[in-house]
Amino acid sequence: MKKITLVICVFIFNTYVQAQDCPVLNLPENFILDQKILTWSTTLNIYGSKKENKKFYGRIRAKILAWTPSFEVYNEDDQLVGSTRQTLLSWGTDVKVFDCRQRLIGSFKEKVWESLLKTWTEYNVLDEKEQIIALSNKTEFLDTSIELKSNRGQRQVYIYRDFWNLFGDVWSVKVSSDNQIDPVVYLAMAAYKTYVDDQRAAESSRD
Repeated sequence: MKKITLVICVFIFNTYVQAQDCPVLNLPENFILDQKILTWSTTLNIYGSKKENKKFYGRIRAKILAWTPSFEVYNEDDQLVGSTRQTLLSWGTDVKVFDCRQRLIGSFKEKVWESLLKTWTEYNVLDEKEQIIALSNKTEFLDTSIELKSNRGQRQVYIYRDFWNLFGDVWSVKVSSDNQIDPVVYLAMAAYKTYVDDQRAAESSRD
């Protein structure tokens, strides 16, 4: 009787844990982020390559009501996968990354001093325990590129945006087969760059 009760308890616990899991964002190794124009907030759709006839995989969208720039990531079934929130008071960019239930899964932080007097910006990518799991360099000279490397120097993700983007940003993303970085992290990096550039453009047009 005790064994039966134990089995039932384990089954109930496993069922509960599975219910707490977040939806999955299944992405190919090569895809694009295509900015939607004429929307209330910065939104980038995730599509496959031309070979896949631009299959839709999901989207990342800025929250309209937020104290700081924040994004939500949805899969192809419009299920919330994760979200990000920029820290209000920080020295340099500091973005927290959460799963669908607002559990911290990581962050990326600007390395302010290391980025001074350089043509690129450096970031630490951290896990939920604040341990560095990757390094990122953002280079901007006409075109824009964001490269994420493991602690061993192996490329995990490469994100590229061409200078000519009159009808909204289009980011090309290449993900290594052995990548261990959560997709919400690197999707947010591109989305934040698009968001910041849009804000700057809007401010310049008002001047």
